[in-house]
Amino acid sequence: MVNIGRGVEDVEDSLPRTPLSERGKRMEEKTILIVEDDDACRSAMEKVLQSHNYKTFSCASGKHALMKLREKLFGILITDYQMRGMDGLELIKETRKIHPGISSILVSGVATEGMSVRANEQGVNGFFPKPIEWDELIGLLDALTREQRNRRGNKGIMDNDDEPPNHFKIF
Repeated sequence: MVNIGRGVEDVEDSLPRTPLSERGKRMEEKTILIVEDDDACRSAMEKVLQSHNYKTFSCASGKHALMKLREKLFGILITDYQMRGMDGLELIKETRKIHPGISSILVSGVATEGMSVRANEQGVNGFFPKPIEWDELIGLLDALTREQRNRRGNKGIMDNDDEPPNHFKIF
């Protein structure tokens, strides 16, 4: 994929620097940031998630998502893989610099086994090819929100045997 527009470093330099600890806002487990450049897909995802009592915010680009992540805390990031300027894996990597504890899910219309393996290796919690199986996505979101609530209830300490929930489609 060709990287169109400014690089990640240029975007980072133009964004406000507000550390999470200074924001004074509590992360809500059921608050999801959706990053999808296709308007119809983004709108459909918002409607489905809102119908399952998730609060959603959405962006059409990685650059806009990074700005939103500096303004508000989210429990989960769902991002498309193939977008202009910054792909979904790059966005997840940059998001973790701002918000290390966020859960992440990658979706793609051009899904391959290699992409799924790369996402898994980078600690992504789920990978879904399009069209998305909504029941499977909601099941993972429910598991991730429970895990986050439990982790916060235990002051962020998990046993080494506790693995966060994940979902990867096998091709």
